[in-house]
Amino acid sequence: MNTLHNLWKVWLIRWRMIGLVVAYSATVFLIVRFCTTPNLSNLHYVASKKLLKNHRLVAADIQVPTCGPGRWGWFLPDRDSLEGKYVTSEIPQSRVISIENLSDFPDVQLHANLRPVVFPLETQQQLAQFLDADSIVDVLGTESEPLAGTVRVHAVVCQSVVNGDKNPSPCYAILELSQQQEIAISKLKEKMRLVLTKTSQ
Repeated sequence: MNTLHNLWKVWLIRWRMIGLVVAYSATVFLIVRFCTTPNLSNLHYVASKKLLKNHRLVAADIQVPTCGPGRWGWFLPDRDSLEGKYVTSEIPQSRVISIENLSDFPDVQLHANLRPVVFPLETQQQLAQFLDADSIVDVLGTESEPLAGTVRVHAVVCQSVVNGDKNPSPCYAILELSQQQEIAISKLKEKMRLVLTKTSQ
């Protein structure tokens, strides 16, 4: 009698296990089948907001997909391979962030009548957190006099933290200036400051 009872328990446990495996497999299949759309891969991170060209990726920009295996972190690329890179073409919100659409450096090609001018932000490190590609700034002199107004930020370059370094090199902004604006600020660059007048979003 005990032998029969034990066989029944073994048989019941086996079928429960089979049922769980079947249910799990069916759930994964349905999620993958019905969450996949032409514009959203469930095996890649997606943008938490619209990311403009030359935007430097930070952790807050990178979001797990809402569907498929990626929702639980399966098969997703390493976040470290994305953070600190620059977007090469605009990524709409909730669209895939792929390594093919990223670069280690910003694109500095400008219109023929504009020049890329590097502006150090070592004395304005807090401002670096708010500046982004396509932000608009005014360049002020030592007495807060305007030297160049409505200047577009082409990119913000910051050194990534390496080997746990808590004090990486200061960031700097790449400004889009006309020749006349560049001449106006060239002699006072180290004593000037930027004022953000319009964010990129």
